[in-house]
Amino acid sequence: MKICWNDLTLEEWDALFARVLRSNLLQSWPYAQMMRAEKQMSTRFGRLVDGKDTLAIFQIHEVRLTPLYHVVTLDRGPLWLLEDVTQQHWKAFIDLFTGEFPKRVGRRRRFMPEVTGNGEAGFLSGSSFSHKASGYQSIWLDLSLEEEDLRKNLKQKWRNALNQSGKKNLDVIERNGPLSFRWLMTEYEKDRQDKLYQGPSVKVLSSLYGFCRPRDEVMLLVAEQDNAQIAAILLFLHGTSATYQVGWTGAKGREARAHQRLLWEAICLLKARGLTWLDLGGIHPDQAEGVTKFKRGLGGEEFQLAGVYA
Repeated sequence: MKICWNDLTLEEWDALFARVLRSNLLQSWPYAQMMRAEKQMSTRFGRLVDGKDTLAIFQIHEVRLTPLYHVVTLDRGPLWLLEDVTQQHWKAFIDLFTGEFPKRVGRRRRFMPEVTGNGEAGFLSGSSFSHKASGYQSIWLDLSLEEEDLRKNLKQKWRNALNQSGKKNLDVIERNGPLSFRWLMTEYEKDRQDKLYQGPSVKVLSSLYGFCRPRDEVMLLVAEQDNAQIAAILLFLHGTSATYQVGWTGAKGREARAHQRLLWEAICLLKARGLTWLDLGGIHPDQAEGVTKFKRGLGGEEFQLAGVYA
C-alpha cells in the first residue's frame, strides 16, 4: 500500500467521492476551497492505494510558516471505498500517514478519524497519536428507505407536529439564490448572538455557500405563511450525502411547526435527487437538549466519532 498525492483531476476526485457510502462536508471539495480562502491553509488530496485499487480518499490541510513550523490536519477522514474496512486497513493507513508526518518539534498535527468509537480507536494504540478531545456526535438518516418507512420511523410527537404543519397554510419553497441566503444569515446571526450558542461564523458559511452553489450543492428551503417568511433551513450536499447545517424559525414558525415541515420536504427533495444519507448536523445532549430531542425525533441512526487526536 502507498499514499498517492494530488494525482487526480477534479472530475476523477468527484467520481471517487461519489462512491463513498457516507461522505461528510469536511472532506468535500468546497470545504477545501473555503479553508484556502478563509484559513489560508493549502490542501493536499490523498489516495490510499493497493496496486491499482483505490482503497480510500482524504484531504489534508496544511500551513508552513518556516521550514520547521508545520500544521497538518486531517478532519473526518479517510473516506473508505471498501465495503469491509478492517483494523488492518486502518493500521496500514496510520503507518503510512505517520511516516509522511512523523511527530516532531515544530509540527502540530490534528487527526479526527472518520470512525465511530467515542475515544476507542484501537488502530491508534501504539502509534504516536494521543486522544485529546471527544468526537463529533450526530445522527444519520437513511434516505434510501421508502418515504412511507421514513415516516413510520418518526417519533410519535414529531409525526404529530408534521401532521399539524400540514394544516397551517404553509408554503415551502426552495430558494438557493444569494438574496435568500443573506436574509437567512442575518436571522441566523441574530439568533446565535441572542442564544449564545456555538456555530460556524457567517463568514465561513458564506464562503462555503459561494463554493457549493456553482456545483448545485446547496439546498435552502423557506417556509412562508401569508407571504411572510417564518422559517428556513440550509443544507450542503456532498457526493451522495448531505448535511443539515443551519435552521432558523421565528415565533410564527414555531407555532406552525414549520421546522418539521421544512426538514420533511428536504428529505423528500434529497431522495428525489438520488442522495442516500443525511447527516442531521450534530447533537449536543448536555448543552442543547431541545435541539437534540428534535433531531432524535426523526428516528435516525445516532453515532459518535472516536474523537480528536494529536
